[in-house]
Amino acid sequence: MHPRKGQETGFKDKVTDGRKVHTCRSNYEYWRAKIEKITATGGVLSVRQWSKKPYRSPQEVIADIPAGIVGVQKLELRREQRVVSHYAEEQVKPIATTTYYDYTAEAAAQYPNDIVAVIVAAADYALYVESKGYDVITGPCSELNGILTKYIQIAIDELRA
Repeated sequence: MHPRKGQETGFKDKVTDGRKVHTCRSNYEYWRAKIEKITATGGVLSVRQWSKKPYRSPQEVIADIPAGIVGVQKLELRREQRVVSHYAEEQVKPIATTTYYDYTAEAAAQYPNDIVAVIVAAADYALYVESKGYDVITGPCSELNGILTKYIQIAIDELRA
C-alpha cells in the first residue's frame, strides 16, 4: 500500500493556480497521438480527476487547456551502472546526470524481509528509486523527524493488522 493512500494531494488546486503544469505518464505514444490530434483540430485537453474513489466514481473537470499551449515530450530514465541520465526527446545530451551508489539494492540484499529506510538528499536518486517500484517519501529536511515518525507508525500499524 502506498503510504499516502487516501490522503488529499491538492491536485486540483495545484492545477488551477498554476503550481502544477507538468505531469509524467508511462504511455508516451498514446499521449503523443492525443496531443497531435488536439493540436491539429484546435481542441482542448480536458484535465480531470476522480470525484471520489478512483475508477469507481465520475470524473470532474479541473481545467480545459487550449491546444496552443499543450505539448508532450518524451522523458527516459536510463541506468548505466551507477549513473542515471534523464533524457528529453530529441536530445543527444542528458538534461541531468546523477552518479550515485545504489543504496536500495544493497539494503534489499542485506535485509530481504525487512522494512528499510534509505535516507538520501538527492531528488534524482528518488526518481530512480520510484522507477524501481519502491515508495519514496519526500519532504524538507527540517521535517525529517516528523515525516519518518509518521510513516514508521503507518508501517507498524499495517504489520499489526
